[in-house]
Amino acid sequence: MAESEAEVKDVIREGDFVIVDYVARVEETGEIVDLTLEDVAKREKIYREDGIYKPKLVIVGEGWFIKGFEEGLIGLEVGKKTEIRVPPEKGFGERDPKKIKVVPIREFRKSGITPRPGMRVTINNKVGTIRTVTSGRVRVDFNHPLAGKTIIYEVYVRK
Repeated sequence: MAESEAEVKDVIREGDFVIVDYVARVEETGEIVDLTLEDVAKREKIYREDGIYKPKLVIVGEGWFIKGFEEGLIGLEVGKKTEIRVPPEKGFGERDPKKIKVVPIREFRKSGITPRPGMRVTINNKVGTIRTVTSGRVRVDFNHPLAGKTIIYEVYVRK
């Protein structure tokens, strides 16, 4: 018995090479954190001249992207658009209070840096974000900027 055309679907499996376009947003705020579509970047007023706006290759299950994104691709049909919801534990991890450190302001001044909230800094080969600067102390958060956040990917599987 021959399989009907409807039964033969090009679905993604682990190990497949796929080309995808996507827009990734923080679920709680709607902020776009990554995308491959130039027109969306321009429309959302986040276009950068040095940005690379083209579909991306994913080898499903190889860890090129966060785990939840790659897992979400498995079983999808090529040529379809879908949404993949990635919770923190399958994305950028939960926020860890132990990764927030207080650093004396003099350590920054020795390097000629005037610390400001929001500034990204590297200390002992770790990248962090300055959260507060008060009375000689600087609170630096070494969590990934997207730790604790759920990411929603609007995905189009090209091939």
